[in-house]
Amino acid sequence: MADAPVFSGNPDYGIPDFNYHDYICAHDHEGYELVDKGKDSLTLETTYATGAVTIWDEEIVEFSIANKATGENVYYLHFPLNDRDRAVSLFDEFVAALIDQQNHRTVNVLLSCTSGWTTTLFANKLNRAAKTLSLDYSFEAVPVGDLYEQGMAHDVVLLAPQVNYLYEQARNALPEKPVIQIPTNLFATEDAGACIQLVRDALERQDTLKKEEERERPCSCKPIPLRILCILMRQTAIRVELAWQLTDGEEVVRKGTVTKKNGTLKLYHYDGKRSRDRSVITPADFADLIGSVLCTEPEDAKLDAIAVAMIGSVCKGVVGLPNSEFDGLNLEDYIGSRFHIPTVVSNNVNAAALGWYEQQDTYQTIVFHSQSRGIVVGGQGLIIDGHLHEGRKSDAGEIQRFLAELPSPDAQLWHYEHRVWDPTRIVQMLAQVFAVDIGTIAPEVICVRSRLTPDMDQIKQELLKYVPEEAIPDLIYVPNFSPYVYAGLIAMAQDHLGKEGE
Repeated sequence: MADAPVFSGNPDYGIPDFNYHDYICAHDHEGYELVDKGKDSLTLETTYATGAVTIWDEEIVEFSIANKATGENVYYLHFPLNDRDRAVSLFDEFVAALIDQQNHRTVNVLLSCTSGWTTTLFANKLNRAAKTLSLDYSFEAVPVGDLYEQGMAHDVVLLAPQVNYLYEQARNALPEKPVIQIPTNLFATEDAGACIQLVRDALERQDTLKKEEERERPCSCKPIPLRILCILMRQTAIRVELAWQLTDGEEVVRKGTVTKKNGTLKLYHYDGKRSRDRSVITPADFADLIGSVLCTEPEDAKLDAIAVAMIGSVCKGVVGLPNSEFDGLNLEDYIGSRFHIPTVVSNNVNAAALGWYEQQDTYQTIVFHSQSRGIVVGGQGLIIDGHLHEGRKSDAGEIQRFLAELPSPDAQLWHYEHRVWDPTRIVQMLAQVFAVDIGTIAPEVICVRSRLTPDMDQIKQELLKYVPEEAIPDLIYVPNFSPYVYAGLIAMAQDHLGKEGE
């Protein structure tokens, strides 16, 4: 075994008397075919997916899975090889995710019209045509009222001519999926072949765009001479995952995403299908990610800081995230004590608010509202007179923690266990929250990250029910807040390092 590289605080790589390559080769291969490509590389083949294992000098392990039907890379994980039990557990999860791809081989297409009746008949015909063409496509129809909630679980969305007026709204609400308007003559004649071709063309365009987006782009943050690892915990439509990027000044050196099968933050203390289908995201996943990045750094590179953006509240490094292993944990100390690198941890929306502020010079008092799809009420980051305002115990902007308990006619709308997919209801909620913002801090601008409600004029019209027009600030739609989170984290890390040096 090669000598383990010594980085800041944790040189303990490799596991005595344990060869991971040999363990995998000796493992029960039920459900897949193992191809041993040598000491450092193995391939696990199934009918539906290919899994790859790379072991770097018995120090770092990389897992990846590619779905054969879609060509999509659906799983990627890397971790330091320094804990036998964890290495065994992660391999079991990897194999389970690989075999599970047989349940995801079909491209699921959602059709929507006013009532769902007309499209149900067309969906049946499309399913028969797809079977004839030996395509792994499945078509399902729903009324327009279920479009957004059901659309999250499908790969492509088709809109019947009756609801084509929703096209722009659906594209904004479901940006990661192709949304297609069915031409009137095609729908009226139920031309299944032409409709399937529309889907195939849309998927091909999506694949091309994904490849273009994967090309490295310069960091949008202000240039600073620091090497910083930024980690963003983010909630997607189907899982919680860790996205990261390593910046050196204004350049993004490397970036990636750590994805666990059906990753979640929730702890389930009971038996049942739900608990079996979940892989809980834990603080150990942060340690694995950071250790892996450090191990692949050049010998002469020095990491100046680690900056983390979390879901939930964060007060002086302590995370508030009920029903998870993070709740009550001082994540700054957890990371800093392991790697001996200056660490700062923030709420993700606070980081986004600061990042947005740093990249403009027009506004000094800002509300940044982040509204995840399906969630009743989101969170806010507040910039007041050019400074991030976190308030007592960092509760400023944590509106979802308090509004859920209000005894009001809108109790069901506010309750955190209630799911809302109706854009009209979300506009109502946003207007009520923004009216309070206007009456308290009188922001110059409100940035709105809400995929289901991209039309700022609709929100303004609803706001007029509560406040006079001259009091309404600028409303700016923000479709993607990740770049602003990274920019905010870099600003926080720079400030943190400045304070440490005082």
